[in-house]
Amino acid sequence: MRKISLRTVTLAIMAVFLPLFVRAVPPQQATGSSQSQVKEITVHRLEFTVQELENGKKVNSRSYTMLLARDEHHPRPYGQIRVGSKVPFATESNKFEYIDIGMNIDCALEETDSDYVGLSLTVESSSVAADRLVGSTTQNPIVRQVRSSLRAGAPIGKPTIISELDDVATNRRFQIEVTVTKVK
Repeated sequence: MRKISLRTVTLAIMAVFLPLFVRAVPPQQATGSSQSQVKEITVHRLEFTVQELENGKKVNSRSYTMLLARDEHHPRPYGQIRVGSKVPFATESNKFEYIDIGMNIDCALEETDSDYVGLSLTVESSSVAADRLVGSTTQNPIVRQVRSSLRAGAPIGKPTIISELDDVATNRRFQIEVTVTKVK
């Protein structure tokens, strides 16, 4: 009986401490080299410029930048930009809800074999109108919104207007421009 319990204890000790003494061998590449495989990462900088034009003259311009990285786990990188404020509006007496006002950009990038990239994107700009509708009895804000959702190709390194939108309530036009630069 004593031999069995001593053997059991010895096996238990070996099971606990053996992994501490075994040296992990790094994975080998197909060539048999002992160097670890380097993961390829491609990074693109996307610079968005949203210009507001009135009667052909630029009255406002805003810029937004994101970096998107592609690797074996993320073959189609995706990014979001959210800039803005939460604006209250009355739903009932002394009860309020909030709406998001500002700029939203959602973008997915797809590399091609050429000097172009594919973009799936949505650009949405909203603002509170300064004027009130004639005869309006509500004190709630009037929200103006322009939105473009599209799939486009853009050349690397060249500014490209990917969408132009006219505001239906004013004589303003919005131009959305993107410049894609390969960083790495």
